[in-house]
Amino acid sequence: MLNVLIVASKTFILGILAVLVIIAVVYFYSQNSSQSVQPVTPVKSASTTEVLLNNTNSNLTIYDNQTILLNYAVTPPELNTILYVDGTVEGGNFNTTNLQDGFYNITAITYSSDNYTGSSDTQYLTILPANAINTQNHYLNLSVGEAGQVELPVNPSTGTSWWVQSAPSNIEVNSSSSVNTSITCPSGIAGCSNQLTVYSFMSNESGNYTVELRLGHAWAHEEYYEVDLVYLTVQNSSIANQSG
Repeated sequence: MLNVLIVASKTFILGILAVLVIIAVVYFYSQNSSQSVQPVTPVKSASTTEVLLNNTNSNLTIYDNQTILLNYAVTPPELNTILYVDGTVEGGNFNTTNLQDGFYNITAITYSSDNYTGSSDTQYLTILPANAINTQNHYLNLSVGEAGQVELPVNPSTGTSWWVQSAPSNIEVNSSSSVNTSITCPSGIAGCSNQLTVYSFMSNESGNYTVELRLGHAWAHEEYYEVDLVYLTVQNSSIANQSG
C-alpha cells in the first residue's frame, strides 16, 4: 500500500510540473508572437503642389478683359489634384476673361496616395477695372542744377499715396506735402481733400529723362490707379521752367 501511495505522489508531482512547463511555453510564445506581429507604417514620399497664375507661381494683378490662365503643377503629376476658385471647384487650365473685378483665392489641393503625402498651395488674383488706370503727362524744361516741381492731388482718407516707380539715377527726386488753397474742405466732410504731394526734380547733367510716379496703396504697390509720367528736358542754358 505504501508503494502505491509513493508512485501516485510522484505521478501527481510530475503532472503538475508538466502543466507548469506547458503554461510557461504558451506564455513565452504568446509574448514573442505579439511582439513580432507589429503593424508597419509605410514611409511616404512628399508631394509638391504649385498654383500657376498665367504660368507663374506667385500672386497676380491684372485688368478687366485680360486673359487669365489658372493652372497647377504637381509632383508626381498622377496624383489627384483639385483646383478651387474662391472655394468653387474648377478644372485645370482654367482659361477665361469672364471673372469679374475683385480679389480671388486660387487654391490647389493634392490628395495623398499609398506612396505620397498630400500637399496644397494658394495664390491670390486681383482683377482691376480696365479704366482703373489714369495716365497724366507732365513736361519740365530745366537748366542743369535747377529744380522743377509737379503738384499731385492725393486723398489720404482712401489709403492711397504717391510713390516713385522709376527714375534715372542722376535725377534727384524729393517730395513734400502741401495744401491746395483753392479748395476748402468743410470739417468732417468725407471724400473731400485739398491735400497735395509735391515732387521736385533736379539734375546736374543735361539730357532728356523720364520719371514714373504712381498713385495707389502703399502696402501693395501692385494696386495702383494712376500713372503720372514726368518728362524732363535738362539743358546747360537757363530756360524758363514750364510744367503741365
